[in-house]
Amino acid sequence: MATECANSEIATELGISVRTVESHVRNMLRKSGRRSRAGLVAHGYASGILLHGVWPPRCAARVTPRNRAA
Repeated sequence: MATECANSEIATELGISVRTVESHVRNMLRKSGRRSRAGLVAHGYASGILLHGVWPPRCAARVTPRNRAA
């Protein structure tokens, strides 16, 4: 979510169904008390769960040989 991936892109990357991704997002929203995906990302950075520049800089499904990091 922090890399602006769509649910379908997340599902493809993880090898799970889109419905499973939707369920996980819904559960994270409920458990964190956030109202949006942006709120979840902000919460992740603020709490240290996400670190700037550590987990893929862009959605892995969108990485092509031309823009792949060396």
